[in-house]
Amino acid sequence: NSTLVVRADFTGRDDYGVPGDGHHNSSLRLLGEGMQLTQLRAVSNTMTSVLSFARGPGFEAGQAEQHEVTDLLLNGSNLATYAVHAPGICRTIFSRVHVYGSVQAAFLLYGWINRVEQCQIEMCGQALTTGGEPNNIVVRDNWIEGMYGTAIEVAGGMNVVIEGNTIE
Repeated sequence: NSTLVVRADFTGRDDYGVPGDGHHNSSLRLLGEGMQLTQLRAVSNTMTSVLSFARGPGFEAGQAEQHEVTDLLLNGSNLATYAVHAPGICRTIFSRVHVYGSVQAAFLLYGWINRVEQCQIEMCGQALTTGGEPNNIVVRDNWIEGMYGTAIEVAGGMNVVIEGNTIE
């Protein structure tokens, strides 16, 4: 369960009003009014994430792409495992997002060509962790403080840029 689910697999669905056969590449622009003004909040300890970029069976990472999440607060309320659970995205940017109180990690990213920039990440298990073999992940100019574990963990991959972050 998530506050907001972004599905990556709409194949075979005709009830979404999006033209064409399958909609797995439909992108989301989620723009708030500011990091403290627009909030998505976990309300149950059974939530995997506050924001989930899901993917359907048989789809590889990168099937959901070109998302933009900007200027909002993702509050895990010390209930949700992740603020952002993204097993199937690519070409996505998270910018000026305030993440607070996720039990395991603020961001769990798979895929490639994803950016986390100018975010404020507080009081989470980790700020960012990757899965699979990420390619071209940029983590830049973030303010990270009060992590319960390792701030940033990258599991393999290549072309991963981590620079200009303040980690306390």
